[in-house]
Amino acid sequence: MDVFISCNGMDPNWIVGHIFKDLQFELIKNGIQCSFGSSDEYNNQEICFHVGWAYSKPELKANKNFLFITHLDDKLKEKHILSLKDSYDGFITMSKSDADYLYTLGFDKDKIHGIDLPVRNKYIKPLSLGIFSACYPDGRKNENWIIDFLSNKNLNKYLNLIYIGPGWGNHIRQLEKLDISFEWHCASRNLKSEYEFQQRKLINLDYYFYLGDDGGAMGTYDAYANNIDLLITNQSYHKSIPDARYRFNNLDEFTLNMEEIINKHIKKVNFFEDKGIESYTHMIINIFRGQKNTTVFKNINHKHQKINSKRILSSINRKFYKLFNIKY
Repeated sequence: MDVFISCNGMDPNWIVGHIFKDLQFELIKNGIQCSFGSSDEYNNQEICFHVGWAYSKPELKANKNFLFITHLDDKLKEKHILSLKDSYDGFITMSKSDADYLYTLGFDKDKIHGIDLPVRNKYIKPLSLGIFSACYPDGRKNENWIIDFLSNKNLNKYLNLIYIGPGWGNHIRQLEKLDISFEWHCASRNLKSEYEFQQRKLINLDYYFYLGDDGGAMGTYDAYANNIDLLITNQSYHKSIPDARYRFNNLDEFTLNMEEIINKHIKKVNFFEDKGIESYTHMIINIFRGQKNTTVFKNINHKHQKINSKRILSSINRKFYKLFNIKY
């Protein structure tokens, strides 16, 4: 298979341009020849994938022409895309709902492929949980609850625990055995601007948690002031804090809250893995190879923005571009 990605009318440095450069790289990784450029760089490739749909023309020498569609948001664009529905072998949209939209307009369902736009993020911020408190030999902070929870689960690729306060050495050594990422800042009370130092660490947390049933922690107020979610014992002045979603009275309730928080983050990690360019590329390859479309489409209601002078001028510009084959 030999593919040409045509970017006519589209700034290749726009985010969509970067996505399709990523696609080019992945296609080549999968053993498929692939070039990227404007239409005058087309060189008889078997498949032409047009990513600037409003400015595109089918390449007559290509075995198949596919059109990537973005921004159908006014009546002029609707009329334009309808004029193209019989000119291409396939239409690839940015989502399933966008594919439903084309189906509603009367496109051949076997030519429509709704694939969610791929993500470009490679770094997914680990879930940062922080405890700002001293730790004591008598276990009053219930820190063993954390170890017990983590010991039965393989969570080392999701978490980073952040501690500020003295006395956490033994606890940290247990985290090391579990291969859990952590930061421990044992700040001296004589450290210049010690409180501000703690605040700078606190604002990067996703959750502030306090497990002790010993009256509460002032750090809870700081976390609440910085819009950080709280996972706290339901005691003392903690009770007066509005909208603290994760409260617990015992170990069982703490465990249930932790499971909800962790599972929510795992869903996010899985989302970015499933929506990566690698997965997107394999779906594109299957479309290029003519895999049967089994998608069930539905008719949907859609509303367009009012057409203003700027949109009309943009439409005229597209027509001149195509008429005179002007390069972007």
